[in-house]
Amino acid sequence: MKTTVILGALLSSVLIGCSSERSSISPEEQLAVHFGVRGEMHMQLDALEGEFEAQCSYQPRANAIARQSGGWMSCAWDDDGMAMLCDYEGDLMGQPMQMSTAMTWDDVRGCYVGLWSNAEGDTIMPLGDGHMDQSGAITTVRCEDEVTVREVLTIQSRDQHVREIWRVSPAGEEYLSMRIEMTRLHGTETTH
Repeated sequence: MKTTVILGALLSSVLIGCSSERSSISPEEQLAVHFGVRGEMHMQLDALEGEFEAQCSYQPRANAIARQSGGWMSCAWDDDGMAMLCDYEGDLMGQPMQMSTAMTWDDVRGCYVGLWSNAEGDTIMPLGDGHMDQSGAITTVRCEDEVTVREVLTIQSRDQHVREIWRVSPAGEEYLSMRIEMTRLHGTETTH
């Protein structure tokens, strides 16, 4: 799966959201203003880099039975070291399942921004933004489109992470839509 598609979507979403405020400068200059240089907030995501075994639980709607899936998550920084790009490949109910996510720090907004899409480039979770808690272990990305979606990324250690996507049902009840538990594969440690 090509992570460049989701990286392009992430960067485009940030520019669209900010184009009116900086219309006199080029898109490249806008990106430089937003993402600046790789700093401490980017480095908070370094533990995500590598190859992981991934156990996925997916619940399509509130009160539905959660479906289990096994697969792999591969995460790496883009060429500039500014956005963490992750690809998930697995199966769900015997069918192939592929998703991508991108996350970075936005200097202008002062928060993390991220989104999810499937293999066809359809948005699973539109652009959202959020912050780490005081321990620096959890990033919450919220977005509101047709439905409220909340992603909670818990970096338990360099070798174990959990990503959760929470949705709000039509009745207003928040439920866990997807949970991916990742365990680093040996030999995929990084130098960051």
